Amino acid sequence: MDEIIKIKGESYKVGFSFLAIKHFEELTNKSVAECTSTYDTLLLMFCTLRAKNTTFLMNLEQFIQYMDKNPELLNQFQFSDGSSNKKKETILEKIKMGKVLGLWMLSILLLFSPILIPIIFGIMLLWRIWTSVLKVLKILGKRSEP
Repeated sequence: MDEIIKIKGESYKVGFSFLAIKHFEELTNKSVAECTSTYDTLLLMFCTLRAKNTTFLMNLEQFIQYMDKNPELLNQFQFSDGSSNKKKETILEKIKMGKVLGLWMLSILLLFSPILIPIIFGIMLLWRIWTSVLKVLKILGKRSEP
């Protein structure tokens, strides 16, 4: 679910986005899971704003200068809405814990699919060969009987 942040009187969406993660990783040459510093979070916020809003036209330098004057926006970006009795989780915590769209499941599937698919097809092929050999042996066994 997207949240809204106001920058210079304009409303912009922020929230999870694969495109934002792609932009972040291209900009920093590191995974979003390695995002540990305040600057990394600031860059992720910038990437999210760029990915989710076609009307967000600030470049990185302009954005950093604006954030110097409005640091409270970083907290607004970082923390999701939730009830006051529930621990609030940062967007980064959600990404790192795989709470967003089963990201960890997708990662595991993509990681192991190049290995699992050939194994599954190999097992199917061996099963097919084995059943064919048994059929041939059965036919040869019937022919050799007097």
